[in-house]
Amino acid sequence: PEIYNAIFKMKAGEISHPLLAKDGYHLIKVDKIRKVHLPPYSDFRKKIRQSIFDKNRKQLYETSQRLLQKFKKTYSVKYNDENLDDLLSKVNKEKQESKGKSVNIIKFKYVDSKDRDKPLVEYQGGEFTTGQFVDRFRKMNPFKSPSLNSKEQIEKNLERLYPADLVVLW
Repeated sequence: PEIYNAIFKMKAGEISHPLLAKDGYHLIKVDKIRKVHLPPYSDFRKKIRQSIFDKNRKQLYETSQRLLQKFKKTYSVKYNDENLDDLLSKVNKEKQESKGKSVNIIKFKYVDSKDRDKPLVEYQGGEFTTGQFVDRFRKMNPFKSPSLNSKEQIEKNLERLYPADLVVLW
């Protein structure tokens, strides 16, 4: 640190006094000072966040899975198989009709007002309904939204959505 402090206080052409470091004494001569032009932080912010997320992705995933298992146990989480099957059949019917189209975005057009109140997940203190699932799924980027080809995939997507409600209870 002492060497760096001395370097940054010096002007071009100056020679430092002897500086002690771990490996002995040093004399530093500054030949030239040049300015470094750094882009603004706003240009790097997204890359920095993505880099941090990428480095910690595995740990974040493992932590979220442990928390999800704790929530499932604490709140006696149960999937309603009948309502999950019903939702899957409506999604499949819609997909069947849109086969061959260049863009296949699920609009949940067969989910009616009665369906919206059906619980897909029930837990101590509440439930997560078909309507909540549909509303949150629709907010996802349609080109990046996960597939809903099986009951297991719907459950996996539910696990991404309902824990936020459990955190509030916790």
